[in-house]
Amino acid sequence: MGIFIKKYIAIFLLALCVLVLPFGAYSFAESPIESKIKAAFVVNFARFINWPADVLDDKAAPLVICTVGVEEDNQSFVGVESKKIKGHPVVLQVFNTLKGSSGAPCQLLYVKGVDQNSLQSYLEHGDPTPVVTIGESEGFARLGGTIEFVKIKDRLSFKINNSAAKERRLQINASLLDLAEEVY
Repeated sequence: MGIFIKKYIAIFLLALCVLVLPFGAYSFAESPIESKIKAAFVVNFARFINWPADVLDDKAAPLVICTVGVEEDNQSFVGVESKKIKGHPVVLQVFNTLKGSSGAPCQLLYVKGVDQNSLQSYLEHGDPTPVVTIGESEGFARLGGTIEFVKIKDRLSFKINNSAAKERRLQINASLLDLAEEVY
């Protein structure tokens, strides 16, 4: 295993250690710390996912992270555009609705606070482009989302719908699959 892969795994595991801190004091509203941890995970998920060659074939092509429903000022994602992931510069696009994000050139789409009907419609009828969809709604992964954040005993974790990822021509690294609470 190359030194760069070991470095990314170490960073991911460090973030995971921080992630397992209890969030019981924040059960009614998401804390700024939890928001930042989720944003860090969204960025780090990209390090463990491979897109088809036709999506990110040019090293100068940006890796686009889109958000829908994330706090208006997007403070959780501050600094993400200064990073590079797999040699690609990161670009952040913020949308107010899922309809606004349709057709955007996103590689990752983080959805938060979207009503269940809109979410279900988007996941069931969205186009099969290679986009990693990440959400927080209960049942997000079962509906066809790629990654779903979940709290288990006041600890943050995630589920992965690997079947949905494969349908979108995405390849999720086994290390990430092993860390998931549940894989479909």
